[in-house]
Amino acid sequence: MTEKKNGKELNFIIHDRLLTTDADDTIRKDIKRGAIELITNSDDSYKRLENSNIPNKGLIEIEYERKKDSAIIKFRDFAEGMAEEELQRKVRTYADSTSGFNNKQKGRSVRGLWGRGLIQSLLGLGQGSVHTVKDGKYNRIDIYHKKGVPKLFKHDQKPANKKVRAELGIIKKNGTLVVADCFKIKTVTQYELLREQLQTHFEIRSIISDKNRKINFKAVRGKKVLHDRFLEFNYPKAIKVFDEEIVVKNYPQVKISLELNRCDDELTTISEEKESALSGIIFYTQGLAVDNAAFDYAADEAFSYFYGSCDCSYIRELALKGEAVFSTNRTGPNWNDDFMTSLKETVLEKIKPFIEAKRKEIQNKRQSQLDKKQKIKLDESVKKLNELFRELLGENNLGLKKSIGKNKPNPNNGFGFLSDYFSIISNKTNSVSLYANKSIAAEGDIVNFSSENDELNVITKDVSFQDTEWDDLVVATARVEGGQVGSNNVLIANYDTNEAQTLLHSIAKIVRTEETKPRTNNKGGFINDIKFDETPGVKQRVMFDSSNNVVIFTKSPSVSLYMNVNGAGLDTPAGQTMQAELVLEAVSKAVAKRAIEEGKYTPLITGPDAINKYANELQNKYAEIIHKLFVEDKHMPFGSRKIIDLKSRKEKEKSRVLEI
Repeated sequence: MTEKKNGKELNFIIHDRLLTTDADDTIRKDIKRGAIELITNSDDSYKRLENSNIPNKGLIEIEYERKKDSAIIKFRDFAEGMAEEELQRKVRTYADSTSGFNNKQKGRSVRGLWGRGLIQSLLGLGQGSVHTVKDGKYNRIDIYHKKGVPKLFKHDQKPANKKVRAELGIIKKNGTLVVADCFKIKTVTQYELLREQLQTHFEIRSIISDKNRKINFKAVRGKKVLHDRFLEFNYPKAIKVFDEEIVVKNYPQVKISLELNRCDDELTTISEEKESALSGIIFYTQGLAVDNAAFDYAADEAFSYFYGSCDCSYIRELALKGEAVFSTNRTGPNWNDDFMTSLKETVLEKIKPFIEAKRKEIQNKRQSQLDKKQKIKLDESVKKLNELFRELLGENNLGLKKSIGKNKPNPNNGFGFLSDYFSIISNKTNSVSLYANKSIAAEGDIVNFSSENDELNVITKDVSFQDTEWDDLVVATARVEGGQVGSNNVLIANYDTNEAQTLLHSIAKIVRTEETKPRTNNKGGFINDIKFDETPGVKQRVMFDSSNNVVIFTKSPSVSLYMNVNGAGLDTPAGQTMQAELVLEAVSKAVAKRAIEEGKYTPLITGPDAINKYANELQNKYAEIIHKLFVEDKHMPFGSRKIIDLKSRKEKEKSRVLEI
């Protein structure tokens, strides 16, 4: 280096326009990216209070107002607030750590490492202002553009009187309000979509899941609140398969904490949902989430059943020393860095055996699909079941009930959901419809929706019935938020003396099967098919679905003892007996329901009890015949060995005459 003798040391002069360019590159006109930084700012402030053992409410309020081509979004916390000098330092400081955490403290701020600070967020979104109250004093700074150049305007400090506090919404003690005028954003995201994007984004999942933190997200128009929801994130239901502290390859002095969880349900992948993907390994460094990575497994089916975390404090230590552990455009870690490459290899080496084991399990499952012989037997049994109930239900009432246009809903006893079981998407808003005959409810009547526990978030609890395209039906649509992936919750609807229930199973995504179009009425009758469902945790053993399929839940506790994936076990006496009982149970109830609705059977009582009573009668009447359909002769030591022929004597006689 050249010896410095004569002259003087000078500082660099950074042009103001660099701020604008840097902010645009960092935020990329994406309201979600700016919002994540501003949420993290508030969380950091609470975290510092918690590190000092100062009690706080931990509440972050977000107000979102959509306009035609822009949006106003406000972030309010009730944490530390900032004094005049502190506010100026945090707003005016560029590309430096202002989070206030030392190396021994955990903070989730992205500012110190990413360089994505308060000023970058506001300039990247458009412009804005920072209002803060601390120790009874109010300070404000505006951030805006003047002739294309970013500027700051510091308002004079003044007392935080009642009027000021009321305008800010910070009635007591300290707090900060950040207002962003988002005129630069590419898309004015809908409230519901932005809420879902925020609450599933990997960078703030730990904040949302923190029991000491609550984030209230409101949609507003002026002073009117249109929607008011708390951000919630449910980690998928899983089994922990790995949880150890290990040494990083080539760095014996560096230890990391690695955790891996395996789910029964397939999760969304990084190739599908990027930052919101549920599968992947989230990398943390001293409380900060820096990446959700899958590496070579980004679109891998076997890996989509896993999620986990890796905590490595050494990443932050290297970053603070100026090492290139993050990419130059600050979008994530630089996995080509020597240390980051070793970290990646260490993690992959540990998780690979679990991924490959799952891959073999998937392959074995596909190889054990219901074999052709068993499928032919099932199809033949379904045909015979349809012959059995042909006369009872009437020749013209076989197969799916149809009306002009799409299929007409047929609620159970005039009031009910279309199925006893639905799959809903986890952490997202789903719609579930309830139908009622107009003899029971009218347009405008209110039906109440609830859950049997707090795990299911019923967003719309009281819903009005609306008219449908059918003259005799009304519909009420409930909005519910999917819970933990793999969980099951009962949704209950109550109106007057009527009650209906349906089981909601939360999944990460709709899994496309090879058979994309449902086969209907291909067995020549009321029953379409017998299917096997591997959904875990379902309380019921069997159901008759809206496509007229008998669905057997092979992971239901009592069923799993006798049969497995795709009906494995149907070659055993116990498996065949269990199948016969389940088919008898489902079909008897379905036939009873259809017969009563169409006047083929007139019960002495009304309501669900009528269907149950008639179903019991049908079970007693047809139990022997159905068991003989599904259980092989050799497995019935005390039963008749006579081959079953469901044709009547009259039909047999006709056949004999035709032959002559």
